[in-house]
Amino acid sequence: MEKVFISYSHRDTKFCDRLVMDLRASEVPATYDKWLLRVGDSIIQKIAAEVSDADRVIALLSSASVDSHWVKRELALAMTGEVNRGGIKVLPALINDCELPPMLMDKLYADFRGSYYVGLRALLEALLPSFYEHEKFIRYEQIESAHRELRKIVTDGERDKIYNWFRSNGYALAALFGRLWAVSEAVPQFSVGEEIADFLVVNGQSYRYELSLIVLSNTSWSLEDEDIARRQAERLEGMLQWCRKHEKAVRHALAVKMASSYGAEQIAHGPHSLEIDAKLLLGRRSDYGEEENKFRNSIYSKTKRGVDIISYDRILDAVEKILSSNRHGG
Repeated sequence: MEKVFISYSHRDTKFCDRLVMDLRASEVPATYDKWLLRVGDSIIQKIAAEVSDADRVIALLSSASVDSHWVKRELALAMTGEVNRGGIKVLPALINDCELPPMLMDKLYADFRGSYYVGLRALLEALLPSFYEHEKFIRYEQIESAHRELRKIVTDGERDKIYNWFRSNGYALAALFGRLWAVSEAVPQFSVGEEIADFLVVNGQSYRYELSLIVLSNTSWSLEDEDIARRQAERLEGMLQWCRKHEKAVRHALAVKMASSYGAEQIAHGPHSLEIDAKLLLGRRSDYGEEENKFRNSIYSKTKRGVDIISYDRILDAVEKILSSNRHGG
């Protein structure tokens, strides 16, 4: 992973603190002077070494920073490294109105002035381009190929391959809600208190958003595995209750990790409450006899319709529905 250093004016410390934490929550190892300097360090030498060694330098541009002696020094070092090493090293981020430094005039900047999340998304798209690819432009042929691949790996029962497939095809999980809305994506490895859900699926638009915690279990099961399924369902119910109790934290973490800046803004600041449920993917449809369905219904009822155990065939059906809609021009 590339090393990222943030250059800023101490008058913008509050903004920088927030940005560093959000970047690190998105798996970008960003750092700044507060985490580098110790008593007795040479400030000039320490910062110069860090800037020179960084793969990317995010320059926070504000009315305070453009007049800062330290920021000018750090930018000069970064730009020298950019010329000598090649590639895009300096990423400007405009956080309030100011006159841009001449050395950065020809660079496209991340604009935080209108919306924090729009600016954050612009930085993340530059730092993590593969993770922030938008899925709404996926072609029919790609979906059809992915559908065939999913059928095979579900039949083979390799959970790791299934997880990786979902990471690349999050629309399939979103389609479980019945239709793809303006914002439809699956955020992988979502932290829920001390637990981690395999995915948190977001589907919605305007002021209606439906969320679903997803945990991937075995691709085959029977009542002999009831204890395992029950423990997984109880774990999911605990995560669901945590999310409902800590909605503000869920909103923030989701807004940071989502690919859609429009959706992030809606999630972060919308006055509406979030509709959240949980789904445990377990087994194939052929595994579900009368007793298995009775067990599923008991879990659904016990969790007050919060946790639903569904088969992997439901995902295949959802993708097939997308394909069918495309075939008929829907």
